[in-house]
Amino acid sequence: MFASALRAATANKPIPPPPFANPKNFSDVKLLINNGNGTEGNTDMTDMSLSPRPVSYIGAAQMDTGIVKFPDVPTLLMDGVTDGLDLDDADIGLAGNNWVIEFWMNPDDTAGNQTVIRKWDGSIGQRGFYIWRLADADQRLQFVFSSNGSTTALTLTSVNKVLNGFWAYGAVQREGNLFSMWLGSVREKQATNSLSVSNGGSAELRVGNRSSSSDEWDGNLGPIRITVGEAIFTNSPLNIVIPTGPWPVDILELESVNDKLELQATTDNILLEDSSGVLSLEGTGDAITLEDGSGRLALD
Repeated sequence: MFASALRAATANKPIPPPPFANPKNFSDVKLLINNGNGTEGNTDMTDMSLSPRPVSYIGAAQMDTGIVKFPDVPTLLMDGVTDGLDLDDADIGLAGNNWVIEFWMNPDDTAGNQTVIRKWDGSIGQRGFYIWRLADADQRLQFVFSSNGSTTALTLTSVNKVLNGFWAYGAVQREGNLFSMWLGSVREKQATNSLSVSNGGSAELRVGNRSSSSDEWDGNLGPIRITVGEAIFTNSPLNIVIPTGPWPVDILELESVNDKLELQATTDNILLEDSSGVLSLEGTGDAITLEDGSGRLALD
């Protein structure tokens, strides 16, 4: 578990919160995948948000521990032919809200446009948004959205390329009417647009390919997070701090009799991101056991 207000202490010192930006409310995280769950060669990764979307694997897409951005955090391996994830066609809620889409990517080939994430299917006239890497020698990152489901309202394209064989962090944010794109720690493009993002109708939310199983990603995709309701990069700065580990997961439920939470690592931490800093144990005989030797809980 990771994140910020109630945390376990080690050697009598609180573990610092992540230095990178995170939502103030975990409930604003609407998608959180490839973030530490899933096992090598399997299709068992799930959405770690509070209202998880169903995850269906397409083709031979599978979890991979051979090429990872962070230790012990499996990534999604795809072959660039028919692989990907189907995350249902329910509205993700971008619309005219503040939001940010973040992702890690490590491509293996330059052939064709390669989808990171999209809710856009032009073949059925259902267009919401997409993020992909442009084909062949171009290799730049591009974000496109439609406001009416049929025509393009805005396109942002990075200055720099997403290179094969290297992990790259990308983010696209809406803050009011300001749209910004970061590649690595540097803001590459900005534009203003007052239109709402179409929900994409019946187009499925896809990772790694589009609804017609084309424009597939070839290589690995790491953690992907969509936050709706806040723009976590306040004032859309030129430079941001990119994530140095998996994103925080603020889920702790102890509801049955004799529930236990055991933290056994040397840097055990419990992190609650809301302002209350309250950890509730509701069952009879609930217990928290800290086994790193400190036996302390620190409130900051």
